[in-house]
Amino acid sequence: QTMENAARVSAYVEARKAGAPRPNAATLAKDLTVNFNRKGENNALINLGYLFFNAAQQGTQNFIQAVGRGGKKVPALLAGLFGAGYTITTYNILTSDMDDDEEVKYDDYNDSQLKRSINIAKEDGSMMVFPLAYAYQFFFNAGRIMAEWQYELKNEGEAATQLFQSFIDNFSPVDTQEG
Repeated sequence: QTMENAARVSAYVEARKAGAPRPNAATLAKDLTVNFNRKGENNALINLGYLFFNAAQQGTQNFIQAVGRGGKKVPALLAGLFGAGYTITTYNILTSDMDDDEEVKYDDYNDSQLKRSINIAKEDGSMMVFPLAYAYQFFFNAGRIMAEWQYELKNEGEAATQLFQSFIDNFSPVDTQEG
């Protein structure tokens, strides 16, 4: 740091001797080495992205730590979420009416809502919705996707893609959703 500052002072002094105004000499001296105080056009966007990246990364880390030190309780909870996803989806499919195309109405439900919450069909066709926390959504979705595949609402490729998408959405700090 001393060598860097010495080079800057030297450049400033020589620029002033050559007749450069003070602001120009200062800019020259500061730009002589890498100026870490200078910011680009996208600095705010990058900082905002880092803020959410950091929060998502810490959330995943906390989840992993909870699973690691939870003994038998946390794996049992995760297995329970998988089972609940499968069971609730099976219930929703079997109690769902048929639409005009002779397809199960369950297939018309909003995919975004299905993958972010527990959805239980009511008799009138509406849903009771209970939001799920990130990371835990993945295990519920795995059960949901398995039931949808078993009842042929999704083929193997769609099921695998949605399972992978759910994993990325819940454990990656980079969001893959459009819009």
